[in-house]
Amino acid sequence: MAKSIYIAITQHRTGKSLVTLGLLNYFLRKSPRVGYFRPLASGNKTEGLKDGHINLVKEHFGLSLDPQEMYGVYKSEADYLMTHGQYNRVLET
Repeated sequence: MAKSIYIAITQHRTGKSLVTLGLLNYFLRKSPRVGYFRPLASGNKTEGLKDGHINLVKEHFGLSLDPQEMYGVYKSEADYLMTHGQYNRVLET
């Protein structure tokens, strides 16, 4: 069995969140060791994490994960770095 699953889309509003919730529900019944990670999260360094997906998953499933460990980088930070040609810094973050 796979150790990890990455869910990606090619279009917006395709039901990815619903599929993610269903898969988390299924895997939590099979194993207590389930995580959740978003490469890009809503929010910024000044205001902090404002990501509804992370909050929903953490609260609904009662995950004990630290929200700061559930994402890679803020979308706004990634946008800034990419518009300034710093693609490698986005990948390193």
